[in-house]
Amino acid sequence: MSTEGYFYNLPAAIGVQAGRCFYNLSIPMGVLVKLLRVDSGHVLERSQREVNQTRAKKVARYITDNPDSFIIPAVTGVVETPSGVEAPTFEKGSHDCIGILNISMDCELKLFDGQHRATGIAYALESNPNLRSQSVPVMLFTEMTLAERKLAFTDINQNVSKPAQSLSDTYNSRDPLPQFAIELATTLPCFKGLVDFERNSITAKSESLFPLKTIKDATALFLGSDTKEISESNKDLARLFWTKISEGMSWGGLYFRNKTSQQIRETTITTHSVMIHAMGLAGSYITTQQHIEDIDLSGLSNLDYSKSSPDFLRRCIEPETGKMRADKTAVKLCAIRLLQAIDMPVSPELKALEKQFFN
Repeated sequence: MSTEGYFYNLPAAIGVQAGRCFYNLSIPMGVLVKLLRVDSGHVLERSQREVNQTRAKKVARYITDNPDSFIIPAVTGVVETPSGVEAPTFEKGSHDCIGILNISMDCELKLFDGQHRATGIAYALESNPNLRSQSVPVMLFTEMTLAERKLAFTDINQNVSKPAQSLSDTYNSRDPLPQFAIELATTLPCFKGLVDFERNSITAKSESLFPLKTIKDATALFLGSDTKEISESNKDLARLFWTKISEGMSWGGLYFRNKTSQQIRETTITTHSVMIHAMGLAGSYITTQQHIEDIDLSGLSNLDYSKSSPDFLRRCIEPETGKMRADKTAVKLCAIRLLQAIDMPVSPELKALEKQFFN
């Protein structure tokens, strides 16, 4: 049976970019999933990356976990018209820019931006069919060659700038860990006034000393458990830990008030991310053996935290260059040294690592 004469009639607004017409549509999720075709096949025959199922399912979880607050940005694609099939037409309505886009049912809609969002929507509908009526903004072109679609994919993705994780954490009101990190950064004397809420690393001329991301990650190391929910008792524990360890190592706002941030960065390693992470990791071992309230951290003041520190040489300081290392091994080696300074036993895993590097 021929499908000639069968059309999708979709409300749309027409526009022009670089001399090419496009259409903005608002399409219910259930309809969008039916209309779309995954742009698959050999890499030279498509204008999209292959769908990463893990990434698509992450989008689905985001939608289903936040049915009252999710936001799906516009997806962008092209109407592919087979040979011999009538091309899409636009019927103007009460305004020249608003009307109905008529698309033959023999056509296919293929995305070159947003394929993971669309696949995630399909997964979300499988677990929650009630989402079918929720709308997704769609930007459609009707006359694009495969080469033009590939170029559009490149242009879109090369000009996208992902925000720094610190900034994303600052704006993230959904997850408890980033919000708790903000609380620590704005209320504890050791961090207050010294945190960069926008960047992941501290620039040479910055007045800040700690990126928010570092505080969040180090607190996650300290808590050690699932941080999707943080109990009030664990929050109290983290507040006390950061207060006590900063006092034991003499760092933080009260100790730095007579020095510039640049002077601090040039003379001490205590504010470097690798050391903050090491503190968090050391704290996680401490809490498994003794109450934070009872632990004596005064031994930490006996360590050398200078840029040429023999205590942290070959742990986070490269002996040949004096440069800082910040990988996971460096974090563990620094945590071991902190635990040694307060006569705290370390785990068999850390013992083996220490022996590997220091015999």
